[in-house]
Amino acid sequence: MEYFLIDLIFPLADALATLAVACQIAALLLGGFLLWEKAIGERRPNAAINFIGKNSVVLMFTVACTASMGSLFFSEIAGWPPCKLCWLQRIFMYPQVILLGVALWRKETRILPYVLFLCLVGMSISIVHYSEQVLAMIDPIGYDQSVPCDFSGISCRAAYIQVFGYITVPMLALTAFLSNALIAISAMRHPFNDEERRGKHGKGGRIVASIGVVLFLLFLGFTIQNTQGGDGAFDAPEAPLAEESGNKEHREASALVLVPKDRLETIVAQEGIHWTFAPAVPLPTTKREQRKIVVEWEATERIGDLDPTIGVRYEFWGIEGSVPGPTLRVRQGDLVELRFSNNIESKHPHNIDFHFSTGPGGGAKALSVQPGETAVVHLRALQPGFFMYHCATPDIPTHIANGMYGGVIVDPADSSLPAVDNEFAIVQSEFYTESDKPGIQTLSLDRLDAEDPTYVVFNGAVGSLTGENAPYVNAGDSVRLYVLNAGPQLISSFHVIGEIFDRVYREADFISPPGRGIQTTLIPAGGASVVDFTVDVPGTYILVDHAIARAIHKGAVGTIVAEGDGDFEIFQSFATPDAENAPDTHMSRGEQMLENQQDLKEEENTYGEARAEEVIVRILQGSMIRDDNPNNDYDPKMLTVKAGTTVTWINEDRVVHTVTARDRGFNSGNMQKGERWSFTFTEPGQYDYYCIPHPWMTGKIIVEQ
Repeated sequence: MEYFLIDLIFPLADALATLAVACQIAALLLGGFLLWEKAIGERRPNAAINFIGKNSVVLMFTVACTASMGSLFFSEIAGWPPCKLCWLQRIFMYPQVILLGVALWRKETRILPYVLFLCLVGMSISIVHYSEQVLAMIDPIGYDQSVPCDFSGISCRAAYIQVFGYITVPMLALTAFLSNALIAISAMRHPFNDEERRGKHGKGGRIVASIGVVLFLLFLGFTIQNTQGGDGAFDAPEAPLAEESGNKEHREASALVLVPKDRLETIVAQEGIHWTFAPAVPLPTTKREQRKIVVEWEATERIGDLDPTIGVRYEFWGIEGSVPGPTLRVRQGDLVELRFSNNIESKHPHNIDFHFSTGPGGGAKALSVQPGETAVVHLRALQPGFFMYHCATPDIPTHIANGMYGGVIVDPADSSLPAVDNEFAIVQSEFYTESDKPGIQTLSLDRLDAEDPTYVVFNGAVGSLTGENAPYVNAGDSVRLYVLNAGPQLISSFHVIGEIFDRVYREADFISPPGRGIQTTLIPAGGASVVDFTVDVPGTYILVDHAIARAIHKGAVGTIVAEGDGDFEIFQSFATPDAENAPDTHMSRGEQMLENQQDLKEEENTYGEARAEEVIVRILQGSMIRDDNPNNDYDPKMLTVKAGTTVTWINEDRVVHTVTARDRGFNSGNMQKGERWSFTFTEPGQYDYYCIPHPWMTGKIIVEQ
């Protein structure tokens, strides 16, 4: 049954979105008509208005029931917890079902003013809620996409349900409130007496009311049962962890009683819900019962960017087209049914060895597949933790070194880790290439055997966690990092510069008490660690392997950007403006700094001088300061050139800037003070661009034939 219901999630989302569009069109027509009537100062009833007046209660009841049961479906069946604003919307929608049901049963309309009040308040909440999403959709770099939905849930985030480009869960609620408000206004403006209405509804109205209220109460009862039974989106309070529960020094894993396979409910794992790509992490599992999770993954081989800053590409072997592969999340006791395929265009056989499995080979032999083949295996998650998986096809070091690895989070069956505001997945790995020159590089077995990697990176490539790829959090947030060291050879010394770990679950051990107040944690190859910390001060926090040459020289560096107000009781800088705005030296190579200094001396007096083939755009000094003058950013702000022209931007400011097309058609990467970056425009059109760290800086290039 649950398998069937899960399969309904996205078709239902499409159906609700289509209904919403129809309601929006009808609401615009009805609202326009009512405004026109108000403007001319008289009522102009017609057939449509008469129909709405006679059937207003039925129409409003239908809208309220559809909206209420739709919201309960997404939170209880789909398991997408709502945020607090979603619950506020529900507070003003659910009573409408009862009030309108009673009104339909009694065949009267005196309830309409009260329903109108509920609609107006609900509309206000939905407008605030949806406006936050609109800002995030328009400018995802400059605006936090999780606000205000970071209170508790995800069901309202634009990334989960966004149909026709703008329909999201808050927009569905706004449509329902608006539709009912306009119907109520129309019915009160063009009233029909109750006697005529009674004759119209007859027994049919009572039947509709009975069915609607019963269905709504069934959904509501299901919600209450889930809440009390720990089976739904809002679980009952978790059992306290051992380190927080008194004198116990640790908590033993409770005896796990396995439910037979033929009695397990089946769930088809969905991307974005049950598995995600790093740095995203699936939400904690909310279902307490053991389930069978059906996962369908495919091995792929592709050419991709290893070091996009200098144009180094690599033939990656990965899973689901990604290196690292997806991060899967299940609960202890769940049965994972993996259906593993090898893409028909692959050149090599592949399999997967799951470290969370206690069967022979971690399932690798059972999952060995040639190109075009599919294999299936059942694996029980018996122990909680964060576990690696990797390809174990000979030659195993080659397959791992080429990118065939990922992680599985197994939440404890009897309790959960302390709740945090943000969770991210970090996978460290090494690449052993013949060289670091631009172009397509291949694996060097000699360097692999010598444990001499060309690159040590996070999440599969240089820069995958920096610049526009950096995760954003709010100052004051708690952060949990699931850190996996895929190796294949080196031990990681994981450290976050500017932070101390509040809790470290060493080697991803969720049973023993975590370490406290730790600066750096060791992670063996093929192992993992989970670290928690609180971001007290806004700024950029740098993630490194503190075998520091790997970070500075080989790429094992990432960032997390925290925004918000500072706490001067914890940290306050008294540096000069030049020092404050200088690039962080943790992410700079010494020879690069010397080269940059020499370049600055050579170009100190030539900022405005263009080479013969160039058109110059200057990034002005002080442009990082947000002010009301848009002309203080680029000079010229708008430039018209002929197709084939090369435009060169020169950074005259003291801080790092980027030149990034709105459609990502071009991107300079980080430009230090004095650096140049050029792009040749070959196609006519209008090119809008901005600076990622300072999104208020905007410019425009118009290319003519």
